[in-house]
Amino acid sequence: VPPATASLMYAPEIYGRSDVQTVKIVKESQLISGKDLIKNQKGLLIGIGVAVILAIIGFIILKRKGVTLSVIKEKINKLLKRDKSEPPPTPPQQGGNVMPDVNLPQSNQT
Repeated sequence: VPPATASLMYAPEIYGRSDVQTVKIVKESQLISGKDLIKNQKGLLIGIGVAVILAIIGFIILKRKGVTLSVIKEKINKLLKRDKSEPPPTPPQQGGNVMPDVNLPQSNQT
């Protein structure tokens, strides 16, 4: 089977492609060999192990900076409870459409 490709509609430079796969069609169903399953499980276990190690390192770094687990939970809950129907608050405006004071060179033409 040829590889599948995908890209973002408005950013085609971001794309992905799968591997080429072989499909074998037989008259009766067959069981996948245990060796193939073990190979896939080893890769999955390695990935999970790396993720756990990175999470532990991240928690150690945050703890040294004084961030507690309760602070992290509070921030996550605050993000999840935020009403998504309302837009985020806008910063206060300074006097409408007034240009800020800028020292521009004065021209002496009249």
